[in-house]
Amino acid sequence: MKGINSFTVAVGENIFWSGPCLLQVHFSDMHSLYRRKRLDANLIAIWCLMNYVEAEAMKKPVAYLNPCMISKPNHTYTLDEKKLPEHIKVMTPEERKAYIAQKHLEKMLDVATYVAIALESMQDKECVYAPYAFDDQWIVFLLYPKYNEVIVLDSLDKDSNTYQEFLRIIDLAFKRYYQRGEQRKNSRERIFVRNKWPCHKQPVGIVLCGYYCSEFLRVNGKYCANYDELPKFPKSERELNDTSIQNIQADMCYFIHRECAHQLGRFFDNEGVLALPENESLSNWTIRII
Repeated sequence: MKGINSFTVAVGENIFWSGPCLLQVHFSDMHSLYRRKRLDANLIAIWCLMNYVEAEAMKKPVAYLNPCMISKPNHTYTLDEKKLPEHIKVMTPEERKAYIAQKHLEKMLDVATYVAIALESMQDKECVYAPYAFDDQWIVFLLYPKYNEVIVLDSLDKDSNTYQEFLRIIDLAFKRYYQRGEQRKNSRERIFVRNKWPCHKQPVGIVLCGYYCSEFLRVNGKYCANYDELPKFPKSERELNDTSIQNIQADMCYFIHRECAHQLGRFFDNEGVLALPENESLSNWTIRII
């Protein structure tokens, strides 16, 4: 494609409430989607965009957090031992430990602040979807701020200790939400977490968590329901079938093709590489209604 290996997608500030941002679509990630390999955070974010558009059209009271803003690396501070700044090299082990702890806390608070601001801006929504990436795994947190409750949709049923830090971030965000006087329907002091939910589960030996995550995020799917009506699947029905995965692949490609890569698309980046005159043929073709 004339040397192009990626392009950008423009997202308005009122969708994820993380400010205007650009998502990067790499063709290598599209190939991974086709090959049913690991899904990049940008692709999961684009999947959220697609469902945001559908939620608008269907007038469903749901919203989405930006997965690129809340994933584990965003609230984890690490040091590269090979590229240490001079002021850290001269620290004692105790000073370095305290420094890392402080920086780590600052990153956690940054993510908690983003989540809180988003919740305040989405207060007319009943449920906020939070797709979360950690340790090469995707899970979805269903946030119900009015009930101080969280439901965890995890296709692998990981130990909750592996994502305990993000639950702490959600708890901090909920507390700020309530301090601002936002609506709540109970007096719980801490969030109530429901994990091990009987949702779709991956068979042992496969790695398709991104596709299961996508199924959990579908606004017209089985998981878009009131928190007291969320489906529980018997063990015999918990594996996603091949058609469901193919539908995820097809729907994502269709949305990217029409709404992100075409000049008339809602999320086309007018300042990106596809907007250059020499790439006119790549972004301005006749759209046929299917």
